[in-house]
Amino acid sequence: MSMPADQSVKTADAKDAEKIVADFIRVRFRVRPEDDHFSHDVNLWEEGYVDSAGVVEMIAFLETTFNITLPEEVLFDPDFTYIRGIARLVGLQPPRATTP
Repeated sequence: MSMPADQSVKTADAKDAEKIVADFIRVRFRVRPEDDHFSHDVNLWEEGYVDSAGVVEMIAFLETTFNITLPEEVLFDPDFTYIRGIARLVGLQPPRATTP
């Protein structure tokens, strides 16, 4: 799944956000479709799905896709380790202000 950089999701409910995040991780980090361990509740870092370089890519993707800025404290929140938690945290962020 490749989204153009200028395409953003302004509003997405938690399930939509979960799917968007999961699809990005599956494609970008080459998670095989038959990987039964991959789920919305698996720790992405402990299980090796996303590494330290990958988290930078994921942050950029989330901020662009959802038109938000992720504050530093969100990045250290325990929920930021799994898809369901990331989607919840993304949903709590206000949209970035648009410039006129």
